[in-house]
Amino acid sequence: MNLPEVTKNPIYGSSMIGASYPMSMSVPYPFKGAARLEITRQPKKRGYRFRYLSEGKTHGMLPGEPSDSGEKVFPSVRIVNHLGNAKVVMYLVTEEDPQFIHPHTLLIDKIPVGGYHIFDVNEDFDVQLKNVAIQHVNKQDLPTKMLDRHLQSKYIKEVYSMNQYGANPKIDIDTFASNLADKAKKQPFFDHRTKQALTGEEEIQLSLAMRKKQKEINMSSCRLCFIAFLQDPETGKFDKILQPVHSDLIIDGKKKEGAPLKIIRVSHVAGSVEGGKEVWLLSDKIDAEDTEVYFWERSQDKQEMFWEGFGEFNKTDVYKQALIVFKIPPYCNQNIDQPRTVNLQLRRKKDRNCVSDVHHFSYKPKHYDRYGLREKRRKNLPPEIYESTPPIKRQHMDYAADSPPASTASKYQPYDSAHINNPTLSDIVMPQGRNEYRAIVDASTRHSPAVPTTFNGPLDNYRKNHHSSKESDTDEN
Repeated sequence: MNLPEVTKNPIYGSSMIGASYPMSMSVPYPFKGAARLEITRQPKKRGYRFRYLSEGKTHGMLPGEPSDSGEKVFPSVRIVNHLGNAKVVMYLVTEEDPQFIHPHTLLIDKIPVGGYHIFDVNEDFDVQLKNVAIQHVNKQDLPTKMLDRHLQSKYIKEVYSMNQYGANPKIDIDTFASNLADKAKKQPFFDHRTKQALTGEEEIQLSLAMRKKQKEINMSSCRLCFIAFLQDPETGKFDKILQPVHSDLIIDGKKKEGAPLKIIRVSHVAGSVEGGKEVWLLSDKIDAEDTEVYFWERSQDKQEMFWEGFGEFNKTDVYKQALIVFKIPPYCNQNIDQPRTVNLQLRRKKDRNCVSDVHHFSYKPKHYDRYGLREKRRKNLPPEIYESTPPIKRQHMDYAADSPPASTASKYQPYDSAHINNPTLSDIVMPQGRNEYRAIVDASTRHSPAVPTTFNGPLDNYRKNHHSSKESDTDEN
């Protein structure tokens, strides 16, 4: 007869029997059959604040991870592959030790309930936690809470250990929950398993041990732990325990690690494809070591990631956890002729699923025609003249109005012999002033004395007035 496969429990550290069993072998609880407890929606990891008792009533209930529809959701658990009545016990555990009950207090409907709460399972075997909140423990109450939590956690470990190794003590849910209740003020500390009160020496030793323990516990984070109790149809008691499940980490929103990422304002929303432009980004509670400025763009079919880049900054560029000064990355295509809009977000390095809302950033071409003058020139020129223009002169003409210097005469390329004899409009670059305009026209007429270029418009009036003013000056002399 083959023995069932034994695997290591990643949470509790003891051996547990796998999923496949021989038909003739009896399997102890809590792993008998296929019934199991699972979390269908995790609690929100960041953005929820643990309030103190002195702050009054809690500001709101613990939300669930956001859904795609944007509706308000709450954490939920479900019992799978089970028909019958069941109840679920929920309590808080620490981040470091998933078997140690957290010193914080649970609130149900804004009322403190201590370290645990029992939920009834509905007809769909689904439990939604719509009325759960977390209250931060006061500093003066922490030593007492730690000692109480140690005795409660010790009881849970012993009970579950006996279930794993087949002892199956048939503990009723009421008995289990009563041992998780917080100690009354005047009540002595006692062992929850033996019901014997601690001696003075034992209490002192445990208190010293808990002082060291509390330094190891992160008070800014916790997890939810759920244990399901199934009803025995013969006895009517809820004494069949399923394997506990633990939620993802919940981080206090007061800390920078638990604050949601958000972009309040950006100094610039556009820059050159060459990158390097300095941008100031205003945010809140920025963790310089765990935050990155993330640029990204998807393909046209929105299925694949087309490009991604990261803003360049270091710790000294983060000012009082509220401002990031960074340089934009260069765009992947340096030869675009139209602006390209990409997405801009803040993202955590350790948890890449944690991002801020999407903002848009526009990459401009190297020679960006802001006012559309290039297209206007093309429309005003006859097609045959524009097409007959050499590429180098056409490019010069197209980009002349991008960012022209005060005088461009020294930057013109020398004409070849063909264009000296037969100049075209492409040889005439947009002048920067009236004197330069006149010099270009005079140069064009000198190059073609047999066929002078005719210009109608302001230039004719300018030349007539110029010659008439000279003649009048001569007559006066």
